[in-house]
Amino acid sequence: MTDTVYVKHEGEIAWLILNKPERKNALDGRMMDLLRENLTALEENEATRVIILRGEGEVFSAGGDMRQNAGAPLRPEQSRRLLQKYLRAMEAVRRIDKPVLAMVEGYAIGGAMSLALACDLVTASEQAFFWPNFVLLGIVPELGLMAFLPRLLGAQRAKEILFTGRRLSAAEGWRLGFVNRVLPGPELAAGTLALAREVAAVSPLSLQLTKSIINRSAAPELDMVTEAESVASPFCTQTEAYREALARFSAGKKGG
Repeated sequence: MTDTVYVKHEGEIAWLILNKPERKNALDGRMMDLLRENLTALEENEATRVIILRGEGEVFSAGGDMRQNAGAPLRPEQSRRLLQKYLRAMEAVRRIDKPVLAMVEGYAIGGAMSLALACDLVTASEQAFFWPNFVLLGIVPELGLMAFLPRLLGAQRAKEILFTGRRLSAAEGWRLGFVNRVLPGPELAAGTLALAREVAAVSPLSLQLTKSIINRSAAPELDMVTEAESVASPFCTQTEAYREALARFSAGKKGG
């Protein structure tokens, strides 16, 4: 069986693909480990200049897989260990020298939105949407989103979005500044590849240094946020509000 993350090379561009289409590419612990391992391998591959992160099938990702821990609820320390897998994968995207583009088709929900914003550039189809639905599940925003959105949008706009957990269209994402290009669905892959090739044509060293300097300037704030969420998020999973949200999700997915 093909792993839940795989790489496809197209010259100097590497497609890094989340591969669980039967679950809408929902993110689980093993997928996050594989994502980090593949990024490490791509870092060492001199032929690869730019990486495009995408989902298999018609969506980027439905966010964290709420079925991965079926059975007894996780204890706080178990939730923290699982969250650390997600955080290490996000950090790998940020720290790899090579530019990473997120190509969002369909939707990027919850942690998948965070993962997309951790990338250096984001393209999206006209029909795509981003949904930071954390508060609707009774948990805090994860994977650095509480650092990414305020830095991109300003605190007031970021608070409104995170407090309400509302969906954002690709067009709104472009207006707010966290989507670089919005493309018609049939042109998304080709348009993203063209952007990747444009970036790949630049001096690799200048790209690496530019990415490193920009991301390092944001690192202290991001580190503070991820450390805080690694305590707050496991705490929230022990609340009645989260258990009720999980029950609603399970009832809605019954038979699916």
